[in-house]
Amino acid sequence: MALASYTVEATLENKLFIRLLKPLPLRSGKVKVTIHTGDKKSARREAKKSLRQTLEEIHARQLARGYQAPTAESVESYLQLERESWGESKCATIKT
Repeated sequence: MALASYTVEATLENKLFIRLLKPLPLRSGKVKVTIHTGDKKSARREAKKSLRQTLEEIHARQLARGYQAPTAESVESYLQLERESWGESKCATIKT
């Protein structure tokens, strides 16, 4: 049996209720609802909020386990040592 799909605009009244702007040709009963927000600014705001929350959670877990980010100086020192270990054999030369 194929499932019927309907598209209709609606207003989200609150976190539990949706008001359809047009009636659906269906009897009362359970349905599955997929929401596509029409407000792009709101969707971006939610995505940023979600990203901020995620980063805060990551930082809290790092702090809890005692993680300390490397300093700029230690990263630069590591990279310099790595570059020096390459030697001449791994450096590409361009012949003109």
